[in-house]
Amino acid sequence: SYAVAYLGLIHEFDKGNTDEKVFKDFFDELGFRLELVENNGVRSPYVRAWNDALLPLSQAPSGVKESLSIALALGSNSVPVVYIEEPEAHLHPKAQRMMAKMVARAVNKGKYVILTTYSDYFLSSVSNLIALSSRKERAENLGYSTDEILGPERVAVHLVKREGKFAKVENVGVTSEGICEEEFVKVAEELLNERGEIIG
Repeated sequence: SYAVAYLGLIHEFDKGNTDEKVFKDFFDELGFRLELVENNGVRSPYVRAWNDALLPLSQAPSGVKESLSIALALGSNSVPVVYIEEPEAHLHPKAQRMMAKMVARAVNKGKYVILTTYSDYFLSSVSNLIALSSRKERAENLGYSTDEILGPERVAVHLVKREGKFAKVENVGVTSEGICEEEFVKVAEELLNERGEIIG
């Protein structure tokens, strides 16, 4: 069950069996760090906020609560496969970018990550990490480390569309330029055209 898996991740973190480099900048972006506080002989997760307030996890913001288990699973040294539904949930755009980098680090360490997303920010961030794989010097100049860059061979993308009463799964191209974003650009173009009609 989820609760057992979550407690297992907390226990691994407590025992030092988690690579914190995978998620450190993500935690920094959200303005917190994880601390385990002992209450009645049980070490429970607390959040040390940017203003030094210490909060039980139950009182942390939604983005922190929902992404903590993702971060711990991606950083875990013993979890080989991570499934993530909507990693962008309750995260602002820059945090979604950091989430993409966190996923890339885990993949580059040999972890399999299977996820679903609706977020253009997250998808574009992953696409940029792929595009950097053929531009290593540029990546370095932009401040990216090699563990954040994704080779296109490490990524598969599928688009699920509704067709009548069925779902159709289509492969989306992934090249050294990144993810083919044709389907996602259509929505942005529709919004821009609508904006033009509104103010034009």
